[in-house]
Amino acid sequence: HEMLDRAVHACQEKSPLDLAEKAKAHGFALVCADANVLWDIPEPKKGQEGICGEEASQDHLYVSHLLDVLKSDKSLDPERIFFAGHSEGAAFATWASFCFA
Repeated sequence: HEMLDRAVHACQEKSPLDLAEKAKAHGFALVCADANVLWDIPEPKKGQEGICGEEASQDHLYVSHLLDVLKSDKSLDPERIFFAGHSEGAAFATWASFCFA
């Protein structure tokens, strides 16, 4: 989602969404992230090289570090990391999927 621990609440064991239980049952890792305030989703600007990179979004470094941590876990397949979200989180997931593909 965006902030205020909404993603964390959705991923708790007793959540109505049962995401944690589904992750366990199907053998995948579930990572729930919230923005500090709002996700920094860049918009292309005239003269800007692109929308990916540290200069484009303050959240680039956060996602980059998160992916480094996930890729260091040898039990996870780094070729099978996917982003998903709801509301503003869905827009950010789209940006992250494009920029970190």
